[in-house]
Amino acid sequence: MTMISYCIILLLIVNIINYTNERFIFGASASVTNIIYVGDGGPYFTPSLTFTLPGNTVEWIWSQYTTVAGTYEVVQTTAHNDCTPLVGGFQSNSMTTGGQGNNRFSITISQQSGEIYYACNLNNHCANSSMQGVIRILVSPITTSSGPTSNSVSDSSGSGFGWDQLRKFLPILIPALLLVIICISLACRRHHKKNDATRTASAEYLAGDVRERDVNEHRRYGRSLRMSSL
Repeated sequence: MTMISYCIILLLIVNIINYTNERFIFGASASVTNIIYVGDGGPYFTPSLTFTLPGNTVEWIWSQYTTVAGTYEVVQTTAHNDCTPLVGGFQSNSMTTGGQGNNRFSITISQQSGEIYYACNLNNHCANSSMQGVIRILVSPITTSSGPTSNSVSDSSGSGFGWDQLRKFLPILIPALLLVIICISLACRRHHKKNDATRTASAEYLAGDVRERDVNEHRRYGRSLRMSSL
């Protein structure tokens, strides 16, 4: 392969890596909906712990196929294991399970980090049955124009040199590293070819020297025969 072919392959690899980082590691541009089932088999949230990213949607669905029908709500609380409603927080209507699956409630995550707590306070479900849940917001490296809400938790990770800063140099570091590897590979190949050529020349020289010695021996042997015949 020529150097141009190596460069083309190098550019393709870099583009694939950059696309993969943006699409899968740092999140796609489209938001994701996290589903939480309400009252599935009793006074529970399933799952009770949800991981999500800023900008995603969290949707509660009142269970359609539960064997234990009940009426529940979703209300934001002040803390985990605390049934006190948060002033200004979200709250759904009271809805019953076992319907047609149309009983739903959703919010969009505007916080950039931290946790959101919620519970069901109907019939003392929170206090008696621990019907509570937590939404844990993963820190996204993608900055958004929307500012944090009053419930936001400040990020204490600092402004040190991390992966978010390192990935800015990936389009330079990765091609440079691959180019160094290619150059070393080509240099090693040339070195091996030179050594092979040297060994071939040495072998040919030795073979020629052996043939010359054989000819000289044959000539000396012929002269000795002629002299002995005289």
